[in-house]
Order: sequence, then structure tokens, then C-alpha cells
Amino acid sequence: MVIYLHGDDSYRSLQRLKTLKEGFIKKFDKSSLNVVILDKDKLEFADWQKAVAASGFLAQKRLIVIKNLITNKKNKEVCQEIADYLTPQNLKGDNIIIFWEGKQIKSSVLGNKLKKVADKTELFNLLENTQLNKWINKEVAQLKGKIDSEAVRQLVEKVGDNLWQMSNELNKLVSYKNGKEIKAKDVELFVRSKYDQDIFHLTDALGAKNAKLASKLIGDQLNSGNHPLALLATLSWQFRNLILIKSKLDQGVPSFDIASDLKIHPYVVKKSVAMLQKFELAELKKAYQGLLEIDLKLKTSRVDPKTLLNLFVIKIAS
Repeated sequence: MVIYLHGDDSYRSLQRLKTLKEGFIKKFDKSSLNVVILDKDKLEFADWQKAVAASGFLAQKRLIVIKNLITNKKNKEVCQEIADYLTPQNLKGDNIIIFWEGKQIKSSVLGNKLKKVADKTELFNLLENTQLNKWINKEVAQLKGKIDSEAVRQLVEKVGDNLWQMSNELNKLVSYKNGKEIKAKDVELFVRSKYDQDIFHLTDALGAKNAKLASKLIGDQLNSGNHPLALLATLSWQFRNLILIKSKLDQGVPSFDIASDLKIHPYVVKKSVAMLQKFELAELKKAYQGLLEIDLKLKTSRVDPKTLLNLFVIKIAS
């Protein structure tokens, strides 16, 4: 069986790939020994042919996944060879082959062939407003949260069809509201229109033990109008992600699967993996606990937010 997943909505297509992979493991291969992920950057046709033709190890089938083979221009020759190979005679086996592309492939030798021979072809277009509204409400419900219609409208306006960022924002909002309904004012307070590069710089400064730079960046954030609770929520989100990503890496999960597993944008995972070289797991947990304590103090006392955040910097970066 050949499955072809492509489209500009890489978030939903990766979630679909994750579902297919989990379904295969549950039904055919609980050990995961027969799940093969091919490296598009080093792929030779002979390696691909060997992978798809091999029989399962103590299992009925194998699952072979190759990502972004077509969009990688270096693979033009391999794509042609694979396209030539994809004939009914060569696809008689029980193995499942999934081609995943993180953008819509309108025309290419291999893409055109896959549209003809694949048993399933799924195109993931970016969601439009009505579809986005439904998707947001469904995601919030799955997170066991609540959201009103005006908050949904503002989210669509601020974030648009970037479901990677949207998922991150919803996780932050649901966590912050802790069972209470998300309102438009919460979106206005916490959601920015794009990833905040300064937060990555701030986290990087903490990891590098550069307290002076970290304090300056916190001051810049507050002076630019970023609300202390919003800054705190973003920092908490960042350190929570770092803990989760490090745990996945320690389990041997490849970095390209972590984004899909955790519903985090691949860009955030890439930046986080680089940052993790500067942190021990114990340090990450200490920082996250410190941020939770600051959050409680800001909500229950009148302590100056900047003072608390600077004390946090001294504690983590010294």
C-alpha cells in the first residue's frame, strides 16, 4: 500500500502521519521494530528499494516513511528512479509506504506518479476562517478548556492559519485559565502575531549564565508593553517545552518526530534542541518551578513583577 500526504498545512498532515504510524504499531507491530524512517538527505535508490522490498521482522508488514523527498531538490534523480519503480508489479507486497511532503506538490515527476498509483492521496490545504473556528473549538475541547466566540475570532485574526502557533497559543491559554473560559481579553494579553524572538534570546541568555543580558532582555520586554503575566506565561511555556523535548530526546525520539508528538512548531523544536546543550534537566525543572512560584506571587500579592523576574534571573543564571 502506498499513501501520499501533502499540502501547505504541515501541522494537520503531520498529525495524520502520526495517527497512521500509531495505528500501524497498535495493529501490526507493538515493538516498533518494523517502522522505518528514511533519511531524505542521504537516500540512495538502492537503499529505498531494499527497504520497501524487505519482509517484516516478526510482523506481517513494515511501515516505511519518507519525508520531503520531492521538495528536496538534491533528490531529483532518486525521485525519477522511484517514480519508475512504482508499478503494480513492484507494489504487490504487504508493506505500507508513506510519502509525506510539507507543502502542496502541484507538479513533479514523482508527485504526478504518486497521484496515479497511491492507494490513498490526501491533500491538506490551509484552513479558512469557518474551518479555523471549528478547529480551534475542537482543540480547546480536547484540552478540556472553554473559549468564547470573540476569543476565537481574535485568535483567527492574530494567528491566522498557522496551526503550529495556534496550537501553542491554545495550550498556553488553557493552562493559564485552568478550567475557566478563555475570553477575548486573554487573547489580547497573551497572544502575539508571531513567535517572539526575544524569548528565545532570553532563554539562551539564561542557559549561558549571562545574568546581565537576561535582565536587560526582561527589562526590554516590560518596557515595550509586554504584560508581566504574558511574559511569565511565555517563559513558562518555553521551559515546559524544553523539559518535554529533552525527555523525548533522552527516550531516543528523533527530533523530526518530536514536533508532531508534542504539537510544537518544528522551528521551536530546532531552536530548543540547540538551547538544551546549555541546560541540565535539573536546571530546567528548577527554572520551571521558579516561574510557577512567581506566577502565584503575582496573583496573590503586590510584589513588583520586575523585581521577581530579576530575582529569578539571579537564581537561574548565577
